[in-house]
Amino acid sequence: MIHPFFYSTSTQTHNVGPPGYVEKLGMERICNALRAIVDQDGRFKMHHSSHAYQNTLAAVGAANAIRPMPEFYLAGHSNAGMQGTIVFYHSLSARGQKLATILLKHLASLSPGKEAGIRVQQHDSFYELNATRMPAVLIEYEAHDWLTGVLFLVKAKPIARAVYKAICEYVGVPYRKDLVGEVVVDPTIIPLKKALAAYATRNKIAFTAPSLTVPVMGPTAVALLEAVLAKLKPAGPVE
Repeated sequence: MIHPFFYSTSTQTHNVGPPGYVEKLGMERICNALRAIVDQDGRFKMHHSSHAYQNTLAAVGAANAIRPMPEFYLAGHSNAGMQGTIVFYHSLSARGQKLATILLKHLASLSPGKEAGIRVQQHDSFYELNATRMPAVLIEYEAHDWLTGVLFLVKAKPIARAVYKAICEYVGVPYRKDLVGEVVVDPTIIPLKKALAAYATRNKIAFTAPSLTVPVMGPTAVALLEAVLAKLKPAGPVE
């Protein structure tokens, strides 16, 4: 099943921060990083406004016209003022509140701003929340008016990975660990290691297989077995 969604980036070039940060450009980088992840995943169809639309009015109109209707709408922004991630939703959208809560869970631990305040907020006056025909949220990833915040905002890939994990949780599918930089361990490695050790003991074969002592990413059990077998060296004639 393919899950379509719409991602709108801020078009605000006048919102700047140190040392030359521009909100529009920063948000486009996050959008592009997220698109690269979901395209590899294959279970999502991401419509976005990175360059195609010049304002939120056009972006919302485009999102509402898409068929099949996107399952949700994300608007990516950075703010000036309260430090830390804030996610807004419309008061009449229970699913928007759910999505906002999940997004905050995945983003809050990454953003450096820990200022006290409400992080998931209702905001019915935002056009992207009151004019969309699907659940919508507006994400203020971090404040761009302080250097620490900017240093976080320019790290597009970690932010995109957190958003990806959040939307996977929202639609109820597991995220792909290889797409978020997590080590993928073949579940057959441990029993394979034990079987090889038992075989070597029974047949008096001495071998070392350091590749089996640490998590590995990528190789299948067959490729791993071939690599280990290549290292097997008989200690002497088998009795």
